[in-house]
Amino acid sequence: MSNQYQPRDTKDALRYLEKLANRYLKAPLTPDLLAYNQKQINYLRQQVVPIAQYQEHNQKRAQQAKQMAEQLELWQTRRLAGLQVPDKMHHFQLVSTPAIKYHHQKNKTQQPGSYRAQKR
Repeated sequence: MSNQYQPRDTKDALRYLEKLANRYLKAPLTPDLLAYNQKQINYLRQQVVPIAQYQEHNQKRAQQAKQMAEQLELWQTRRLAGLQVPDKMHHFQLVSTPAIKYHHQKNKTQQPGSYRAQKR
């Protein structure tokens, strides 16, 4: 975690890490990126989980932090293997963004179309 930002609680820390992860999930793999990802995983496991369990007594948040660390590890292993990986983190889980669906408006009349729309 950077020295500039100090989270208020574990929920704030998880949200901040989620924003950071969404910035680098699509980036090309470099040794620096892998080291940074490992640093985030270690931060989650060594600092966020114990604080959530023992200081805040919030088991749900501790479980979310563990799950987020596992998801980041999964992203790293799948990315190194060259497999397809989800490209976004939402609610501390990796998810794939769905393809854009375009909505087409249909004519409101029962006729095949207007005079100008007919083929000639």
